[in-house]
This record gives sequence, C-alpha cells and structure tokens, in this order.
Amino acid sequence: MRTFLLLEGIEQRLKEALKDWKMDDPSEPSGFKTPQIYIGQLPPRKGSRPGEHQKGSQNQSHYPYVIIVLTDGEGKATGSMRESFVSIGIISGIHVEESRDDYRHGVESILNLNDKIITTINDYRLWADNYYEHTQPVNYSLGLPQSIDPYSTGLQAEAPYFAVVAQTKFERKYQAAQLDTAINHQIGIPSWSNN
Repeated sequence: MRTFLLLEGIEQRLKEALKDWKMDDPSEPSGFKTPQIYIGQLPPRKGSRPGEHQKGSQNQSHYPYVIIVLTDGEGKATGSMRESFVSIGIISGIHVEESRDDYRHGVESILNLNDKIITTINDYRLWADNYYEHTQPVNYSLGLPQSIDPYSTGLQAEAPYFAVVAQTKFERKYQAAQLDTAINHQIGIPSWSNN
C-alpha cells in the first residue's frame, strides 16, 4: 500500500543529496552532468518509439543514471501484528570507454557515487512518511546481481556501461486494525464501520 511512497521518498532524498554532484559527461557542453534519477527503469530513448523521428537520437544519453527498483518483498502476520519487508536496489551506472585509463576512472567515479548513495540511505531511519524504517545494512555489488533483470530496467540498450548496485531492506510493522482502517479510508468506508 505504501511501497511506491517509499520509492518516491528514496528518489526525492537522492535528488537532494546529488543535486550538486557532477560526473564526467563528454556529451555535455560543460563536460559534466548531474546523475539522472529514475524509478523502475530508464525511459526509452527519444526517437526509439514507432513514429518518432530518429534524427539526433543517437546522441541522447541517460548517463550517469541512478535507477531505484523494488527487488522483492515479504509480508507476514503474527497475531494482530503485521510486518512487511521491502528490498530495494539502487543501480548507479555510467558509460565506460574501452581504454584502461578511462575504465579505471569510471570505476572510481561510480564507487564514489555509490558511497554517497549509501551515506544518504543510512542518514535516515524513517522513510515514506514514517511508514518504513531502515535499520538493515546496505550491501553492494559491482555489476547487476541476478535479482535485477537488465531488460526490465531498460539497461540492455545502454551498453557499454559500468554499474554498481546498492541493496537494502526497509521494514514496516503495524497493527492489523491500522491496516484495515487505512484501506477503508482509502476506498471511502467510514472508520466506525470497522468494528
């Protein structure tokens, strides 16, 4: 019920944390670009949809990017208490040239970005209007883990890229009655009818 609110909260806090973060991008006149942040997947490139004009579309770049994805979730009930866990992956990607020097610089850039993302996540305990709590460690891996499909995130068309993925869990605990009241409120049933 509140999972997308969590994704939006992560997006907003990362946008604030990275608003002055500049990364190399030779396609920009300044030579630098702030990472673009997306929920779920990269948007289609301009000109990639049927009927769109293809002119100039090959120069459009999503790099550098940050994609926030839901990797899995779990819910369980014990008596009147309900718990849910949501696992989130945060993919950071940059374009990497073939040469060894550029690749080394790319690795350094993406790991620095990932460190900033991990710091931002760990700076906050409560998320999504205090519906979710973050107390779990943030793990990360170079490249995409098996739990993240490159096709569903829009990455299959972005090669060659270098990515690092930070993964962590958020937890929500609540009383069953709170959930019933929230659902009823959302669909317009007065709370007094919940007896």
